[in-house]
Amino acid sequence: MSAALGESVRSRRVIATEALKRAELAERTREDEARARVSEERLRIARDVQGTVAHAISIINVRSGVTAHILDTSSACSTTTPTAAPRAQGSARSARVGSAVYRILQESITNVIRHVGPTRVTVELEYGAGAVRIIASRVVFVCTRNAARSPMAAAVWSEHSAIPASSAGTHPGSRLNPRLVALADRHSLRLERDHTAHVHDVIRPDDLVVVVCDNAYEEMGDASVHWSVPDPGPVDTDEIFEDVLAQLAHRVSRLVTMVSAS
Repeated sequence: MSAALGESVRSRRVIATEALKRAELAERTREDEARARVSEERLRIARDVQGTVAHAISIINVRSGVTAHILDTSSACSTTTPTAAPRAQGSARSARVGSAVYRILQESITNVIRHVGPTRVTVELEYGAGAVRIIASRVVFVCTRNAARSPMAAAVWSEHSAIPASSAGTHPGSRLNPRLVALADRHSLRLERDHTAHVHDVIRPDDLVVVVCDNAYEEMGDASVHWSVPDPGPVDTDEIFEDVLAQLAHRVSRLVTMVSAS
């Protein structure tokens, strides 16, 4: 009897020891997985920061290069006796503008590859004195939910240009905002469709992408063009929708002059 009792106690101790070992192993596995997830998240953040910084630098280069070009043009117009030094400075500044344009194109192609996948991308430019024109077969406007700003921008674009326009969202909502539909009726704007769509289902390799939302811009990273336009949805009044429409109409009217059909 005592031998059987001792064997029972020993068996329970063995079982308890094995259970403890399994628990410790499971805990170590969870810790390893947690560390791996943290490492992956850090890597993702590092890549996002790198893309954001690169885009910011390119914008700085564009603005400084264009400013230098304008200043150089102004000084050339006011100078009666040209010298070799101003011509050399003008050449250097033109080179900086060209470098900035190249960087924008590089980011645009990166954006297409990121959201479309491996594909062939063709980009055309008209590069002349004092102007750079983008050749595009279609313009796609993007915001987060694709419920107000991006379809509104696409409708406004269609009023100003024969180049086709579309819209999409990084996290599309279930439907278009009813105030957007009412706004389109008031202004006789033609909305592309009566539902929302995801960027992965809309963006094509030859699209010019215009992001009209800060949150979507942070997600997409290297967008071709970024406009910081407030979301009218949270306020949800006719007045805020009219204000956003005015902002988009102003921006679209300027972009239209820079884009030519392919």
